[in-house]
Amino acid sequence: MSSTTNNSHPFRQRYFYAAYWVMVTLIFLYDRTYLIQKAGLPNFFICALVRVSLLIGLAWLNIHWLIPAFCCIKSMALLYACIVTLTGL
Repeated sequence: MSSTTNNSHPFRQRYFYAAYWVMVTLIFLYDRTYLIQKAGLPNFFICALVRVSLLIGLAWLNIHWLIPAFCCIKSMALLYACIVTLTGL
């Protein structure tokens, strides 16, 4: 029974990741609709593709490399927590 639960967890996590990126992409596309009138539809799609790709790349870099690298060092984990807390203020 526990093996079924463990197998469904990665799928559920991927579902939430995909839903998050679809939401971010739709919000970005809605926010940049003025580019269709200003630069034309082909340029709008190129701009959207490049910007969303960069956003996904930066998020992946932070989640999978930078945050674990800083959190593995105990003194850096406290500094990182303080910086994140202060930027939220």
